[in-house]
Amino acid sequence: MRVGVVGATGAVGREMLRILEERSFPVDELIPLASERSAGTRVRFQGEDHAVRVLSLDALRGVDVALSSCGGAVAKGWIPQAAEAGTVCIDNSSAFRMEPHVAL
Repeated sequence: MRVGVVGATGAVGREMLRILEERSFPVDELIPLASERSAGTRVRFQGEDHAVRVLSLDALRGVDVALSSCGGAVAKGWIPQAAEAGTVCIDNSSAFRMEPHVAL
C-alpha cells in the first residue's frame, strides 16, 4: 500500500509515522509530504530515510491512503481533489468537521 503522510515533518506527522511503524501498518511505499520549506529534508521510517516532497496533487498520484496533519486551509486545498482521484484521505484538521457529506 502506498501511504502518504501530509505534514510529515511536524510533531503530529512524526507521531503518525511512529504509530504506523509501531503497529506494523502495511506500508509498501511511504510518501512523506510537507510544505516547500520542508522539501528535501528526510524522515526516518522502518529503518530508512525518506526524502520529504512538496505536497501537490501530482505527488499524491497513486497514493492509496493519505494521512493529513496540515492546517484546515491547506487541507481544503487538496483533499477534495485527491479523494475524487481515488485516494482515501484521513484528515485531523477541523476543515471538514461539520460537513454533512464527510464521515468523522
